[in-house]
Amino acid sequence: MKLLLSGNKITAILLAIVTFLLVSCQHFLTPKISVFHNNKIAERITFGERSIALDTEQTSPAREQAIRSIRDRNYDTALRYLTDYFSGKPNDPEALIFFNNIKAEQTAQSYTIAVSLPISSDLNGSLEILRGVAHAQHDWNLARDNSGQSLKVAIADDDDNNPNNGTGIAEAIATELSNRNDILAIIGHYSSDTSLATANIYQDRQLVAISPVSTSVQLTDYSPYFFRTVPSDAKAAQSLAQYGQLQLSQAKVAVFYNSDSNYSQSLRQEFMNALGKEMKSILPKPSAIKTP
Repeated sequence: MKLLLSGNKITAILLAIVTFLLVSCQHFLTPKISVFHNNKIAERITFGERSIALDTEQTSPAREQAIRSIRDRNYDTALRYLTDYFSGKPNDPEALIFFNNIKAEQTAQSYTIAVSLPISSDLNGSLEILRGVAHAQHDWNLARDNSGQSLKVAIADDDDNNPNNGTGIAEAIATELSNRNDILAIIGHYSSDTSLATANIYQDRQLVAISPVSTSVQLTDYSPYFFRTVPSDAKAAQSLAQYGQLQLSQAKVAVFYNSDSNYSQSLRQEFMNALGKEMKSILPKPSAIKTP
């Protein structure tokens, strides 16, 4: 009886410990998406009701008044403020997308896509892509001005693989965009790590994503709903290897890469493969550099 009692006590203690661990670790066991939704993921997405990609040099009262008018649905007033703003600041892509969205809102029919970028962590890189998006949207709407088939663009800040939260915010953004019935396609994401992390979310919802930057070979044929406008690391690595062999005539090459980055690992491996083919030799193991 004593032995049985001891066994019950041990069982009870183990159950208590497991329960304690489950409760204590609930923060870690809860998916990041739920946590980030609590932090208002929707506020990271805008059609013009808020500014999330503002270069401090672009700040002006006219811009602020325009955004306030969009938020209040005073679109004609917003157009006037933005027109005045563009006379002095014509190269603000976010403001131009807001302007185009208002014009599209006023047509009989419009289609909606989203562009997801690392605005918080890489503003300059994001603005470069937004300039291309704004230009393409402007040309599309101008060519279809009379047909009523205009294009609206939602801008999303996904914080792309920020070391503080990994791809959690990007995954939450992808889920939010996928749940919006009006979103037809996604331009993004930026890094290969983030594109890999979000590809299955889009595939589950049959939403097409097109990345202008992600180059990892792991993304090749990764999903029938993922596309990109840049060649993979295999092409870049082949060109690097050929340049080193033919132009620099180097027999030895040192390779450093970031072991925490899928892009860096992908390019390193493809470079090693291409260099091995060019030089017909076995190369020493490259050196990995950890992120701080």
